[in-house]
Amino acid sequence: MTAEARIGTTLDGCYHLRREIARGGMCVVLEAEQVFTGRVVAIKALNDQHVGRESSKQRLLREAKLLELCRHPNVVEILHAAVDPAGSPYLVMEMLEGRTLAGFLTARQRLPFDDTMSLARQLSRALTHAHARGIVHRDVKPANILIVRDATGAETVKLIDFGIAAVTGSAARPGEPKITKLGEIIGTAEYMAPEQFLMSDEVDHRCDVYALAVLVFECLSGAVPYPGDFGDVILQVTTAPIPSIRAKCPELSAELDAVLQRGMARDREARFPDVAALAGALAALGGQAACTSLLGPSPASLRPRADAASREQITATQTPDFKQRRRFARQPFVTPIRMVTSAGVTYDGRSEDISEGGMLVLIDRACEGTQPAELKFAMPMSGRIVKVQVTTRWVKGSRGKAAAGLEFNALPEDLRKEIAEYTAVMGKTGSA
Repeated sequence: MTAEARIGTTLDGCYHLRREIARGGMCVVLEAEQVFTGRVVAIKALNDQHVGRESSKQRLLREAKLLELCRHPNVVEILHAAVDPAGSPYLVMEMLEGRTLAGFLTARQRLPFDDTMSLARQLSRALTHAHARGIVHRDVKPANILIVRDATGAETVKLIDFGIAAVTGSAARPGEPKITKLGEIIGTAEYMAPEQFLMSDEVDHRCDVYALAVLVFECLSGAVPYPGDFGDVILQVTTAPIPSIRAKCPELSAELDAVLQRGMARDREARFPDVAALAGALAALGGQAACTSLLGPSPASLRPRADAASREQITATQTPDFKQRRRFARQPFVTPIRMVTSAGVTYDGRSEDISEGGMLVLIDRACEGTQPAELKFAMPMSGRIVKVQVTTRWVKGSRGKAAAGLEFNALPEDLRKEIAEYTAVMGKTGSA
């Protein structure tokens, strides 16, 4: 059954599936409402290509165990895991309303120093907690990092997707079958440590040290240390000198450069011994903000979602990237999108936020500047799939991806009202 066919059904008599949030190579994530409490949750299940694969079922159930072991304020919280009547496993997780670091970097390219240091500090806490339990994430990258608000309105970094995490040391159960095959390379090339490319080499927590250093490099410079396709990255990571961040940003200090170079050392024995040591070295350079300030001013108060009085109070966020929509309330909203321009060119991607005026979207490649297009997406409250007319107002490209600000053209009144309701119940009023 396709994800669209699941929308509107109730899973195991408990979770009413409302819309698709995201889709990956193995899994699909759906927004659902717990029918007895009204709580909005995220359901992670196998996609149609993997629903019948035993290894994929094992990997998803294994992720549930790892998330339980890794409970931490900076790690997405698992609430429940089960197997549906058809024999397919699924995870129930907290619903995170925020924006991905990938979205921020695509739209802005670079982040302020203080925000980057706060992000690194929060991620280091999550990773230190995981490593202490013998769990190595192995896929620390911008797409797996969400910036959300906690119950007080403060911005919080959340690490998600432990789908390819490794279990090491005493945490590994004797006799438990390995899901990753010998010689299988998994991860995202730009953030993978050299040892992850060596098929005979076991990885440990220091591959996450490497990835965190790459992440800081990217946030501050606007580019990954080793760009290119998979083959290009492998060649550079294994043979090229470690890049200096000062070559891109000479205003940054030599001390910071030295810290990042050590964090990205080709020999893992030469790296910082753990992420806490890397975070400590970064903290010594300044940037002591308690949290990031990427989502904009915090609202004065929290409001519950209006369609269920018992739902958690969720803070609104502000996206300063799209000036055309400043007169409207904007809220984070993630769902797959497809955009077809008037010239017939198709772009796939996902949304980052929505307002009555338009959407901020991430697409698979840069498109032309101002032009009309048709946009297909799932509505935020009902989950129904709609097609609307939009105009691209700005486009910013980044390494084969792009962020685009879209303005709705003559939005039908019923859709406008639903979007207005969504932004209102998320606790944010528009600004003139």
